[in-house]
Amino acid sequence: MFASENLDHIANLGEQCRCWLLDVAEQVPVTWHLSGFDVSTDQFPTNAYLPHNVSLQQMDAFDNIPPALVESFDIVHVRAVCVVVKGGDPKPNGYLQWDDFDPDSFVAYTPYPQIAKASSDEIIAMWASYAKKLDLDFRWLSNLSDRLSEQGLRVTESKRFGPMDKVRKAATDDWMVALEETMFVILNRSSESEDAKRRFADLLKKTVEETKGGVGMWIDWLIVVGVKE
Repeated sequence: MFASENLDHIANLGEQCRCWLLDVAEQVPVTWHLSGFDVSTDQFPTNAYLPHNVSLQQMDAFDNIPPALVESFDIVHVRAVCVVVKGGDPKPNGYLQWDDFDPDSFVAYTPYPQIAKASSDEIIAMWASYAKKLDLDFRWLSNLSDRLSEQGLRVTESKRFGPMDKVRKAATDDWMVALEETMFVILNRSSESEDAKRRFADLLKKTVEETKGGVGMWIDWLIVVGVKE
């Protein structure tokens, strides 16, 4: 798509996934303009390490989008935001690519019945219960393509990626890290007791041991592409 169409202004929202933008930079002409935006600059590499046509800027997607950026991009890419992006629509005939995970598909699995996964199931249930307490309802993600259609985009591609053997171990390790980080943040910022924190820490240790024995974790990934006509 990049090589055959005149789509020379690309934006990536949430530049923690800046690897996507840098990968694209290797596939498109050097005359194209690639812009990355994130709420913090802490993870930005120094400009000296960036291709000359890539720029990284600080921006909070929940603030008003600067007028100069509205309808100024041919392709807008967002990933793992799990919220409805405000503003920053692609310009007419521009594309929005939305990659996200579906938390409602979070599951622990075991290759053999004799391998226990009770702690893994429990820690996922604990995570889901705290998400509910924070009023996080992810059911809309299952119909992400319909949501984009309702906003006037013509969906050109919609895919769901379930468990894949070749990345099961890597995916499990990634989700374990994400689970640990998000739960500790939630528990430390909430009014939960020290008992809840100790319970989670104990569950985490038991879950780690289960994953060493072959238990895996997976959350389905969704990719939806829409064009604004």
